[in-house]
Amino acid sequence: MTTDIEKQLKETNLRFRIATRTAKLGYWVFDVKSTHVEVSEELLNQLGLPPDYTWTLQSWKDRLHPDDYERALTQLAMVTGGTPQDYFNVFRLQHSDGEYRWIESIGDFIFDDDGDLVRMIGTHQDISRRIEIEQALDTALESSIEVNESLQRSNQELEQFAYVASHDLRSPLRGLQNLATWIREDIEEAGMEVPESVLEHCSTMGKQIERMQALLDGLLAYARIDQSYTSTEPVDLNQIVSEAIAFVEAP
Repeated sequence: MTTDIEKQLKETNLRFRIATRTAKLGYWVFDVKSTHVEVSEELLNQLGLPPDYTWTLQSWKDRLHPDDYERALTQLAMVTGGTPQDYFNVFRLQHSDGEYRWIESIGDFIFDDDGDLVRMIGTHQDISRRIEIEQALDTALESSIEVNESLQRSNQELEQFAYVASHDLRSPLRGLQNLATWIREDIEEAGMEVPESVLEHCSTMGKQIERMQALLDGLLAYARIDQSYTSTEPVDLNQIVSEAIAFVEAP
């Protein structure tokens, strides 16, 4: 009977070790009164240490990153010095290669009959890759915010330029439009016989002025396109092409 129980315990222990190794999840057992620590091979492997390495509480302290030292020890003291509810600690430990690894440690508690904490059992997981991804995302987000702010400034500058250009160019256009009108009126008042080609040129000039005014309106509308609701509608491309050809006066 004893042999069967021992076999079952060995098999259970083997399965547990395989599961934790596969999941790359180390574990530790901490005796609060004696400060003795028992750790798994996977925990040592995460730090590049051999399976027979003797791990102690001091080993943990010695490998803590200087920036995490006080916070990590304070977090441990909070649960060992009172009535703990949970233990969650994130810190960096020095690997045997000299670099630091981000570690997430989560623990549970065992109390004696008097309700005193006697032992802590917890997991030990290398989350360096996750931290790197989170930091990369934060950097990308900051970059995105900077780009967005830059685009907003560019849009404001574009709108300002379009407004100034539209306003300043309208004045000479109105002068040209008035000039074309005056030329036609002078010709009519003089009673002169004007070639048809001249009248066509005057008419074309008026159309080009109107076209230019429409382009300025379009420029201003384009600069403000993100400030108002816009809708889409079908257009006649044949008409657009004909207008473009007329605008450039292609032979």
